[in-house]
Amino acid sequence: MRRLSILVTLPFALAIIVFAVSNRATVTIDLWPLPWSATLPLFLPLLGGILLGVLAGAGAMVIGRARWRHRATRAEKRSAALERELAKRAEWHAPDQPAAAPSTRAFAARAVSAG
Repeated sequence: MRRLSILVTLPFALAIIVFAVSNRATVTIDLWPLPWSATLPLFLPLLGGILLGVLAGAGAMVIGRARWRHRATRAEKRSAALERELAKRAEWHAPDQPAAAPSTRAFAARAVSAG
């Protein structure tokens, strides 16, 4: 798995490095209603925009999965409650006697006589 991660990450890292070296021209970024401006290399705003897009997508994915996690948690709680209720009912029907396993001889005899 580690080798696969390296095989995938290395080309992306190399492409980002080549992109950054190729786009070193400076750009002035003004935030219009605010009095701030910044002079940055061109690759920084572009890679920053890509990073913001990735983070927004990850956030949307986390929010979308929250509903399914909530449903799974609710289902686990309901399953545990039903298992407890089933155990109580089994205890109530036979409080002192363990459940007897059916005899294999009796089952075989019934199968032979039926067939």
